[in-house]
Amino acid sequence: MDGILMSLEPAMAALIGLVVLQKSLHVSQWIAVLCVVAASAGAAREARPDV
Repeated sequence: MDGILMSLEPAMAALIGLVVLQKSLHVSQWIAVLCVVAASAGAAREARPDV
């Protein structure tokens, strides 16, 4: 589960950069960030708890 949460770091960094530093990403970069978030959400949804 930790690996899934770690994969969300780029999305958080992009949002912090947008809000705090007022730096914007290109559309293709936002799409890439959304793909990573979607993959993380899918992996988290399919993850089974440790037995």
